[in-house]
Amino acid sequence: MTEIQLEEDPGRIDNIAVLSGPTIAQDLAQKAEMCAVIAAYNLDTAADLQNVFTTDHFRIYIEEDVIGVELGGAIKNVMALGAGIADEMGVTESTKATYATRALAETTRFGLALGAVEATFSGLSGYGDLSLSCFSRATRNHRVGMKF
Repeated sequence: MTEIQLEEDPGRIDNIAVLSGPTIAQDLAQKAEMCAVIAAYNLDTAADLQNVFTTDHFRIYIEEDVIGVELGGAIKNVMALGAGIADEMGVTESTKATYATRALAETTRFGLALGAVEATFSGLSGYGDLSLSCFSRATRNHRVGMKF
């Protein structure tokens, strides 16, 4: 989406940011301890947003890899569908862990091909978001996968 925004109006580059991480809205509402990451082309924008979103229980980290954070937050949705399907099929925990590991590897390869930074995928918007989505039945995409 950020590429589309930049194609439409390159002058908006300083106002574009993405937020991703292993968070569930109900946990945020219950003030559970959690973290997420904001990536922006302009780090001042990221810092401003960090100040807006950070609370005593919700910590925001800043990242420069907009593409990686954006892809990590998007691709995990598809992978969570597969994890939900696997759960409904009754696979073992070992099989789910294998699936999630391979999903991270494929997500990383895809991200690198599109210009992302490899290390981003071992962080909150990669491993963190993917593992929550693959292993928690509380996530929307995981539940949808189970219904398939």
